[in-house]
Amino acid sequence: MPQSKVGQNVELGRPATTSVGDTIFSEFDYAYLDGAVIRDSVTGGVMGQNVRVPAGSRLVSSTVKNRPSYCTIGPGVFSPFNVPLALACFFDANNDGVFETVIATGDSWGEEQISPARYTKTEILSGQGFKYELLYEGVTGSTLNVSYREYTENMARPAFQQDLHYTLNANGPTELSFRGARITVSKATNNQIDYTVVSGVRRQ
Repeated sequence: MPQSKVGQNVELGRPATTSVGDTIFSEFDYAYLDGAVIRDSVTGGVMGQNVRVPAGSRLVSSTVKNRPSYCTIGPGVFSPFNVPLALACFFDANNDGVFETVIATGDSWGEEQISPARYTKTEILSGQGFKYELLYEGVTGSTLNVSYREYTENMARPAFQQDLHYTLNANGPTELSFRGARITVSKATNNQIDYTVVSGVRRQ
């Protein structure tokens, strides 16, 4: 069953501090399933059938034969004539972030060994939803660096990102603005940033 996440990481109008590489502001409203993104392509045969799961494919957490697994959302097993047959479900017996075996759903023959395939656990969006975040990237001279990221399909890889640069005000607070978000920065170094979020990102 999908779970829900709604909110933001800091309260509007309240002073906050974060470190380089961490989130200045994040706003989110989405339903999700526990899942993973496979980082290595998997191709090969399972009892005369072809497994074909490209790197970057999304997988959903599942239980197959009473064991935890991650299964493709769409067909991952095909006939020799390229007809979709079944989902491909992967197992990580060592729980080390690497799949070692695969099974086709409904296959009574059991699982097959595959070349090790790395994966990253993530949240898979279920239906409509959004997540925006602004990350602190430190300062370069008198320039403050921020990265904007927008997620739409999974929480492991942003669908859109943009690097932002602002000139630090030497005589007082620095005002940041982007897509409706307004942030007042009282202090910024290459270690951390002290700030207050005035308003959040405007939805498109």
